[in-house]
Amino acid sequence: MQKKPIVVSLADCEDIDRASFNCGVAALDQWFANQAGQAQRKGLAKVWVATERHSPAVAIGYSSLTALSLPFEDAPAALRRRMPKKPLQVILLARLAVDQRHQGRGIGRQLLMDAIDRTWRAASQVPAKALVVHAKDETAAAFYEKYGFLRFFDGSLHLFLPMGTLELLIEAD
Repeated sequence: MQKKPIVVSLADCEDIDRASFNCGVAALDQWFANQAGQAQRKGLAKVWVATERHSPAVAIGYSSLTALSLPFEDAPAALRRRMPKKPLQVILLARLAVDQRHQGRGIGRQLLMDAIDRTWRAASQVPAKALVVHAKDETAAAFYEKYGFLRFFDGSLHLFLPMGTLELLIEAD
């Protein structure tokens, strides 16, 4: 049985090899290699890296979270219900990727559950209506739907996880 990877803040592992990370999506690879550190340092995103205990300098996956002010008219009806017509505060799961050599081992699920847990803890301190993700494609959207994410509207690659569902996932994990 393989040991569960550890997830650490990019701020705690700046010497990690980001250049050799390859999830198969060039935009995600390039962002991690070239912009993740800057985004973390400038307070634009919090980046979390999955590594293996025996090889902590090798990134096997990552996720990033940031705050998002969602325009009221862009929000799905389920989030707008009984809310003033003002922007809604949400947490955005901006990126989630697993290196191709480690896909199929549950690392994506682990990173998602870690992001859900961090979102829940953040929402206990500052208001947030949901965890939002902009899926890259239908395969990614289907992955998020397995965990209770709902599409903004039919066919949309924008999905959200209401706080109530988020809490249930944490309790079940």
